[in-house]
Amino acid sequence: MASLGELQQTRMEQIRKLVKETAPQAEELLSYGMPAFKLHKRILIYYAAHTNHIGFYPASLTIFKVFAGELQGLAYSRGTIRLQNNTEIPLDLIRKIIEFRAMENLEKEIIKEK
Repeated sequence: MASLGELQQTRMEQIRKLVKETAPQAEELLSYGMPAFKLHKRILIYYAAHTNHIGFYPASLTIFKVFAGELQGLAYSRGTIRLQNNTEIPLDLIRKIIEFRAMENLEKEIIKEK
């Protein structure tokens, strides 16, 4: 992250801090060259700095259906939410997505163990 500009560093740290607060058991790692968090043996989220935005990759297509209404007004496409540098990060929505993903991962782990 040291090679990023101050704005990008701040935004990346906001997401990192939010994940650590919301899913404190999540393990931080690099995957596919991006910062990521893993929970219950599965990827929770990926995120990465780009020139004009932070890419937030929730590792689940389900969230695009569940949070469709709340995603209105954000730039997103299959598998990614682009958090544009000229707008505030919707921290409440990102927190909800992290919580949802944590439950998804837990449910998959419970099913796998049966």
